[in-house]
Amino acid sequence: MAYPSKTYKIDLETMRIVGTIEDREAYLQFLDKTLSTEKYSWDYYDQYFGNSIRDLIGKDKGIIMARFPTLIEQALMPDDRTIGVHDFTYEDDEISSDVVHISFYVSSIYGEVYYTKQLQYGG
Repeated sequence: MAYPSKTYKIDLETMRIVGTIEDREAYLQFLDKTLSTEKYSWDYYDQYFGNSIRDLIGKDKGIIMARFPTLIEQALMPDDRTIGVHDFTYEDDEISSDVVHISFYVSSIYGEVYYTKQLQYGG
């Protein structure tokens, strides 16, 4: 699916449109929005936008480690600017015993982007 290279810039603190952006900056905003938006949570977005990471909250750490890469790929690969997602690493939180930090790289036509997400697991 082709997303526009030029789009509105959103100030994430105020949640207001503050101009326009394009190319790499627009793609980075797409990544941030996609990885922070639950799939099907907004009528505005089509069935391809967002992620299903929330389905992993409260699950066993092994399930998170097995399913997380697939959910991230499903969220990001519909955008034709995304080439791939790779090098997932998992690190336990130093403070909370039921939190895992998951890091990964996104390859795009604009280069590599490094991401870290935090998920709570267990009951």
